[in-house]
Amino acid sequence: RFFQLLIPLALFPINILKTQTPAERTMDSLRLEYIRKYKDIAMDEMERSGIPASIKLAQGILESRAGASELAVNASNHFGIKCGKDWSGPNYQKHDDDFDKNGKPVNSCFRKYKNVADCYADHSEFIRNPEKQYRYGFLFELDPLDYKAWARGLQDAGYSTAGHYGERLIYFIELYRMYEYDRRAHEGRI
Repeated sequence: RFFQLLIPLALFPINILKTQTPAERTMDSLRLEYIRKYKDIAMDEMERSGIPASIKLAQGILESRAGASELAVNASNHFGIKCGKDWSGPNYQKHDDDFDKNGKPVNSCFRKYKNVADCYADHSEFIRNPEKQYRYGFLFELDPLDYKAWARGLQDAGYSTAGHYGERLIYFIELYRMYEYDRRAHEGRI
């Protein structure tokens, strides 16, 4: 009888029994704290702009290393938004992907915000900008509860040059069940 109980355990996949490394536990902790801190701002922005809260949170986690990146810490910029020609606010200079005529890296100008809420709102306006209608406008025709379509749409629109950007957003949304914030914002919060 004892051996009959052991046989199913022996067939159990080993990788399911694998535990997280200390680095994975730390990142998981940072991501959970990020979601806790910014979920309400993301839902506010979904109600105001139509961009799913889950997309905002997943992009923030991915773009800012869950709020731990240099840009997030020093400029409250969680989405890597560069200054652009119309930006007249404060800025933060750092090396990114800009090079001079000799191929040497030069500082890039990034938008600097007073707080994360301002950054989240500006990110919405960046995507809703009428001048970018040709690029991102189709996203607002999608169901706001269809985070997969939004994630793939951002990738197709070229929001990021990172490979598999949309799938990475979907991975974080599903891992941390962030789609629940979309439903809450869409159906009305109590």
